[in-house]
Amino acid sequence: MSTRSFHGYNFEPNLKNIVGSNIKFLREKNNITQAELAEALDIKTTTLSGYELGASTPRLALAVHIAKYFMVDLNEFVSVQLDDEFKSKVDSDIVEYAFDDKEYKKYTNKQFWIYHYRTSTKFPATINSGIIEIRPHKARKINVVEAYFSNTDFEYHGHLILNSKHAYIYLRGSHGDRALIILNNPDSTKTYRGGIGMIISTSEGREKSFPCCQQIVLSETEIPLEKYDILIKYLSIKGSGNNLIKIDKSLDKEFFKLFLDHAR
Repeated sequence: MSTRSFHGYNFEPNLKNIVGSNIKFLREKNNITQAELAEALDIKTTTLSGYELGASTPRLALAVHIAKYFMVDLNEFVSVQLDDEFKSKVDSDIVEYAFDDKEYKKYTNKQFWIYHYRTSTKFPATINSGIIEIRPHKARKINVVEAYFSNTDFEYHGHLILNSKHAYIYLRGSHGDRALIILNNPDSTKTYRGGIGMIISTSEGREKSFPCCQQIVLSETEIPLEKYDILIKYLSIKGSGNNLIKIDKSLDKEFFKLFLDHAR
């Protein structure tokens, strides 16, 4: 296959298609319109459209400018289909599992104890426990999660989603609460026995449902009360000195006011 010289670079005949495709991919990936990119590159929108369609090819100086603008390697920009490489990197790094994949067997038809600090301002900052049950629901093609917490009448219902890196448990509470639990998914086919995760939630008892985040512990066996002192270490958020991070209502209002002032 013949090649042609382009200011010291040799490219395959499909140069126009590669460069044009890469410009469009990078532009859309960064949520930039053609008009915005054309203005940044100091060219006409019709010229940019021609590049993306493969009707023409930018000169080397402009190609260098575009590569720097998107912070990509020039050689890759003009010779590699970046959208394919991006997809392959994502696909090879994280694998999404179908609801009936064998990976779910590590979690399903099991019961776990969950431990966390109570987020409600109505109660002291004590450790609360609960039970999470996970089972497959073939008719709905999801893995159902049900959770119950001690010392409350709260019930939660949701589902489990897995990929090769993490386990996501989405919960909806009987009192209007919502929560997302994120756990590491061990690189093993063995049964999941427990671990530390994060829970992001809204609680009716915490500043009128302002979001908060904290660490949680999951265990396939119950941890006795006399060992709760040990749990404190694993429920405290490292570096913060707190057991809970929540949105500051006053800062939220302050930012909103600042945004309005700048928008005027």
